[in-house]
Amino acid sequence: EHMRRLYREEFREAFREAFAALGTEDQLLLRQRFSGHATQEALARAYGVHVNTIARWLTRARDALERGVRESLKARLRMGDTQHASILRLVRSQLDLTLGGADPSTGGAG
Repeated sequence: EHMRRLYREEFREAFREAFAALGTEDQLLLRQRFSGHATQEALARAYGVHVNTIARWLTRARDALERGVRESLKARLRMGDTQHASILRLVRSQLDLTLGGADPSTGGAG
């Protein structure tokens, strides 16, 4: 919790930057799934693909977003490899909160 409070603004900025770096398709898919609360089944129907395909697309987009946030935070905070594991846990937990409850384009973890 201490790290979340300490790095909240850095995380928000890193999230915005990483989200903006995603392709338009990945941004749209993440928005539809998490901000729009569309189920994977509904997305599969909308895109005319199998639900497993949507699951793969979402995993790819989320992984790219996580990598971008992690790398941005690592650079911003000038962290070494020993601190990297803590940052990775923080990024994953914050990413879950952010994607679950806010519009990714605003970076709104909070």
